[in-house]
Amino acid sequence: MANLLKLCVPYATPGATYAASITLPGLSIIFVLLRFYTRSLQKNAFGIDDWLMLPALAMVTAMGITLVIGWLQ
Repeated sequence: MANLLKLCVPYATPGATYAASITLPGLSIIFVLLRFYTRSLQKNAFGIDDWLMLPALAMVTAMGITLVIGWLQ
């Protein structure tokens, strides 16, 4: 069983975790802002899918912050 666990995550280093926890939420913020910007330029109504992206973005950002805090300890 221990050998199987080593195969599942061979490259999970603290540096890789730190990089992913900063990069991916940052990209998420950029893409959500771009989506809202393009919706406003096109003068389309905001749908439920647009508004549900905000709580999802908050959760992704919280996950990234939690990973950084865990990495620093």
